[in-house]
Amino acid sequence: MVNHLNEKYRELQRESDRLRFSASSLPTQDDVHRKLATTSNLLEKAREERARAEIEQQEALQLKDVALRRADALQHELDRLRGEPQDASLPTPSELTWWDPIPATQDPELDDIARALATASAVNDENEQLTQEARENLGLEPADDMLSALSVPAPDNADNRINNPEAESGAAETIVGLGEPNLTLAELAASEAVFGQTPTGFILFDDRLRLQRVNNAFASGMALAPTDLEGLTPHDIFPNTEADRLTAALRKVLASGEPVFDLRFHAAVPNRLWAVSLYRLNGAAGQPMGVAGQVSDVTSRHVAEREADGVRRNLALLNEASAHIGSTLDLETTAKELLDVVVPPFCDLATVDLYTALLSGETVPSTGRLGDTVLTDDSGELRRVAVSSVVGGASSVLGSVTGLPIAEAGGTLCYPRRSPHARALRTGRSVVPEPGPDPLLRSTLIVPLVARDQILGLVQLSRAIGSEPFDARDVAIAEELVARAAVCIDNARLYRREHERALILQRSLLPPGNPVASGLEIARRYLPSNNNTEVGGDWFDVIPLPGNRTALVIGDVMGRGLRAATVMGQLRTVLRTLAMLDLSPSAVLTALDDTVCAMAGDSPQDEVYLATCLYAVYDAVTKHCMFANAGHLPPVLLSPGEPARMLDVPPNPPLGVGGEPFEDVELTLPGGAVLGLFTDGLVESRKHHIDEGLRALRTALSAEGMGLEQLCDHVLGELNPHHGEDDIALLMARTRPPTETPAPPPTQSRLRLSRLSAEQPDGSRSTL
Repeated sequence: MVNHLNEKYRELQRESDRLRFSASSLPTQDDVHRKLATTSNLLEKAREERARAEIEQQEALQLKDVALRRADALQHELDRLRGEPQDASLPTPSELTWWDPIPATQDPELDDIARALATASAVNDENEQLTQEARENLGLEPADDMLSALSVPAPDNADNRINNPEAESGAAETIVGLGEPNLTLAELAASEAVFGQTPTGFILFDDRLRLQRVNNAFASGMALAPTDLEGLTPHDIFPNTEADRLTAALRKVLASGEPVFDLRFHAAVPNRLWAVSLYRLNGAAGQPMGVAGQVSDVTSRHVAEREADGVRRNLALLNEASAHIGSTLDLETTAKELLDVVVPPFCDLATVDLYTALLSGETVPSTGRLGDTVLTDDSGELRRVAVSSVVGGASSVLGSVTGLPIAEAGGTLCYPRRSPHARALRTGRSVVPEPGPDPLLRSTLIVPLVARDQILGLVQLSRAIGSEPFDARDVAIAEELVARAAVCIDNARLYRREHERALILQRSLLPPGNPVASGLEIARRYLPSNNNTEVGGDWFDVIPLPGNRTALVIGDVMGRGLRAATVMGQLRTVLRTLAMLDLSPSAVLTALDDTVCAMAGDSPQDEVYLATCLYAVYDAVTKHCMFANAGHLPPVLLSPGEPARMLDVPPNPPLGVGGEPFEDVELTLPGGAVLGLFTDGLVESRKHHIDEGLRALRTALSAEGMGLEQLCDHVLGELNPHHGEDDIALLMARTRPPTETPAPPPTQSRLRLSRLSAEQPDGSRSTL
């Protein structure tokens, strides 16, 4: 009303100003004076009405203050009835009466205020009734009403702070159902809506861990009515194991006040998984009143998480297979690497069966080709090369499943024609047979090993009782793992085949059997390297010569593979031919050097051929031995009663350099002396210097009381533990003591076949 009077006063002021400034435009001066007088009167009345309105407004504020104090008195009386301490600063109900008449005024707006204040008592009376109705709607009894003890902050406004010192500090609280009527009812209505309309389950336990209330969503999940669940404990509605877990969580939350989130447990409904989040409810004084929880069905999320975990495990399994399988070129080792990857992450037991032909370097039989119709019992024999199991006593590991042949690790077998194993070998496709009689096995998967359109064998994977059976995804993962292993196994098969062929070629170029030498006992050893498929160019030879003489040769062609083996074969043939010409060792090496240079010149790729060679000729009659060396390691000599020593033979350039002379060295070998010729593979290694190897060789030769063959084995045993990096050739010769009869000479004419070195009339020697 005051605002209305102010607006009216301003309008009159504007009208007065307008009339004052427009007086000159009026028709007569008397009319202007009359209007000015009227305006002045109206302004005076407006001032009076404004003053009266301000007085009435002050009275209304006083009435409002009285109403608020009466409301505080009611609160005080309610606290007294509940046994709470009273605040002496508040008035008692006898001091104030809600029905005191409010003086009437002539202003309509003040009358409206008076009527509103008069109905305050009726509103406060209705507050208690509405609160009781809200409790009944929530299904709470007055005796054990947990909500009656729960506290919520009082509204922080000016009206609430009137005559309430505690509200000034923010410590005032109002009991649920009391206080501001409209605010409490709104909260109760919202709480009821959340409790009843939420799609997830809601549970409320008291401090004795008994259900006080559940909503319809939780009750429908239990297939019961909400009233049927009231007063029950977790052990009354859940299995014992899950009830124990839930009870422990409820006690923890009730004792510590720390909430628990996403606690998963199996519901009473089969094949369903629930997750509950729990938090503690506190009373007005902070005391624990119970535990509330929100329950949701997470079965679909759990299934999705398990599938995601399975995909991650499968990817990790494939990654491990890529890094682990195929580290060597050995068939058996590669098969074991596959089983190391799949057992136990993927299955509980597994076997690998390969065609026997693969292990011997032969071609897989025709029955092992994709598209063949049958596998007979007597063709396609397989060998079980690898077995891995975490299940003791599983019969399938030993192959004793009914209807299948028995095969232990390392044994051979042929699967019956109508067996699932034979079908997998015949079609090249995976087979999941029906569970067999073995009580330990849950599911079996048979995957053929296929590489380059050729079946190499099969892999059998089995899971024990308690594991999940193989599904389509497991079959795909197993096929990918086995396919990778099949490529590695096929590479190992090709390596074995090529390596054996290269060894056959190299050994065919070495002297067969035990060579016969006049006046000498011969022992020789050859060990190929094992670090790759290519053979080396090491060779040795024992050549009988006329006149009770014997040529001892050892050499090494630089390089590896068939090229080195071919050059070695050519040099060996040329050297045997030159040896029969009765040339000195230096002359033989000079002619052999010319041959190597000529071979390099005839090569279309202008290849460089280099080789080392040590050539010695021993005369059994004179006991003299003449040496010539072309870049090779010097020989070692063990004389009776003396330590082994390296002979001082000039190394000279290797064969293939060209244009360099070779020098002869001659010495006498005593009876019973041992002469050793060897290649660098015996004494040289990446792990030690060659001088250490030569020292170890001299020490090994000094062993006493051994025959020549035993001495060879002793030397290899002492020096070979680090090796396998290079080929090893060892040629040892022992001169016969004077008491022994020399070996008969070779069956050939004692005449020199070629006198290319003849005495000239002047006493000089010419060599053709």
